Amino acid sequence: PDHVSTMGYGKDRSGSLIYLHDTLEEVKKANGNRECLIPVHVDGDGHCLVHAVSRALVGRELFWHALRENLKQNFKQNLDRYKALFQDFIDAAEWEDIINECDPLFI
Repeated sequence: PDHVSTMGYGKDRSGSLIYLHDTLEEVKKANGNRECLIPVHVDGDGHCLVHAVSRALVGRELFWHALRENLKQNFKQNLDRYKALFQDFIDAAEWEDIINECDPLFI
């Protein structure tokens, strides 16, 4: 897409190119030497994951709020499943904080 080459918006040209270089090269090789996965520039405001997902889906950071709300609801609705899946890494007492931090208005 054209917007990928826009400085400060598309392909991230900061440190991610250095620390992701080997991984990106492996992904490129696995895809017939085509660049199918690129690091994108997103705002570093604590919502960077949902900014990146929104950017990947529609080319803009429009849906970060809806993605955060959906993530929060998904955690609530499937909490037992997540607790079991991550029991070796996340203490059960931490889940309330994790869910609260998904709120787009969390401070």
